[in-house]
Amino acid sequence: LLTAARRILIVGVGTSGPIVHSMYNMLMRLGLNCKAETDSYLQLMEVALLGPGDVVVAISQSGSSIDSVLTLKQAKENGAATICITGNAQSSITDHADVTLLSVDREARIEAIASRLAQVSIADALYVIMALNAIDSATQNEKRIWDALLPKML
Repeated sequence: LLTAARRILIVGVGTSGPIVHSMYNMLMRLGLNCKAETDSYLQLMEVALLGPGDVVVAISQSGSSIDSVLTLKQAKENGAATICITGNAQSSITDHADVTLLSVDREARIEAIASRLAQVSIADALYVIMALNAIDSATQNEKRIWDALLPKML
């Protein structure tokens, strides 16, 4: 779904926000037309403009964050493909997902460390799979990125 997508919108709120931006960084490096959005109003505005051929990825550990649920629901209604990364297989977000990728379902601590690591690992795995499937363009893109960044680092 991701490699064939015309546009990709990656969404999430709260502690899922950093994972949203990390996933965007990886998919952008592959040359995919993607965008990250962690503001709930902007998510709905963005998804209103998507349709068939587009993909929305929603990251929500609980799977019940109303912002992410509404965004994925709207994406599905518009004909976009939908993917969720969540720790709760019975959550309401999965009702609107074509693909559900499950991460850690419970935290041993109050702070959500294990779930964030699991979500980042899922995003990393997707990136590695897609990069390996398009190794030549992935390598070219990385070279172009480093050629652009290196002069600024010296």
